[in-house]
Amino acid sequence: MTVKNLQSLNPSITPAQLKPGMELKYQKASEQRVIFGWKNIAASMMSDLHNHAKVYDYTIKLNYVFSCISR
Repeated sequence: MTVKNLQSLNPSITPAQLKPGMELKYQKASEQRVIFGWKNIAASMMSDLHNHAKVYDYTIKLNYVFSCISR
């Protein structure tokens, strides 16, 4: 429920007019799962995310694993 939803459902009431006990129209919110975006899976990105001490060696190992998987 957002302020815009409340205002659109109750156009005659302004926020200054709100008082305890007033009855307002409302609409229950629904929960939805949304994927906002994808990150490219790259060895360098994964080694950066895991803060691996030897980033270069770890990146080489990940590249090898990716090449085996993609065959």
